[in-house]
Amino acid sequence: MLQAIGRIVTAVDLPVTADLESGYGDVDRTIRAAIGAGVAGAILEDAMRPIDESVAAVETAVRAGAAEGVPIVLNARTDVYLPDTGLDRVGRLDAR
Repeated sequence: MLQAIGRIVTAVDLPVTADLESGYGDVDRTIRAAIGAGVAGAILEDAMRPIDESVAAVETAVRAGAAEGVPIVLNARTDVYLPDTGLDRVGRLDAR
């Protein structure tokens, strides 16, 4: 994934945001590596983890960006809104 991100970054003259799933098991390392590949932003999903774990992942990503000297733009999203959850609209809101 990081190699693909690097190719995209070098091919365009615009800031690049990368979909980094849930951080591939290590949010800090993943964000730092993505910044090293040249990203300006990242998308992190919660994978339906408990809210405190999701918040911790976002905080870790922001700290990693700051440590690398990059005010990374972070798009954090919840997977509960995917259509195959089996929950109706109200149920989806209640699930988070």
